Amino acid sequence: MAEGGPNGGAKQVPESESCIGSTGSRVLQLLDLERMLIQSVLRTKGTTEEKPVPSSKIKNLGDLMLWLYGRDSSETPSLIRSQNPDLKTLDTVLLTETGIEALRDGLPLSVAHDISQGDERLFRQALQQAKQSLQKALGTLTTGFNATDTDMLKIAGDIESLAHDLVEAMTIKKSRDRREEKNKRN
Repeated sequence: MAEGGPNGGAKQVPESESCIGSTGSRVLQLLDLERMLIQSVLRTKGTTEEKPVPSSKIKNLGDLMLWLYGRDSSETPSLIRSQNPDLKTLDTVLLTETGIEALRDGLPLSVAHDISQGDERLFRQALQQAKQSLQKALGTLTTGFNATDTDMLKIAGDIESLAHDLVEAMTIKKSRDRREEKNKRN
């Protein structure tokens, strides 16, 4: 995993190394770049006008086109299944080096998104989601749990065991980190 960036996320792609540079939504910028490229090709066919995409960015543009539209010749599907959530997810992934590398390695968009978020942020989100789910389960206990349902009781016991192991591991790590920090100061 790359070095942590802001808010515990993965390292951000430097603007000079991004697909096209500049700020704002990369997917929207790249779609705009694609439109300009197509217009330029149609307008300049047979002429010697300057290329609209710098040579150093051709591979990045090709990767983006593959992720957006897929490739029939290699039976590579588009990563975009539903425009609204998938384009936003792709935009987030393209902001990090680790996310881009995950896509280039052929990983699914959801996996690349997790990788681009960084372990610290994923850990925090997982704990918050677990807490919300447990609060929901507790709130529906009286009407949702049948006392004869031993499977649900076993699952709750497994959750209790996992929670205990997690708290214990976090406590050990906290103590070890404090000890290491104290040793660094001495």
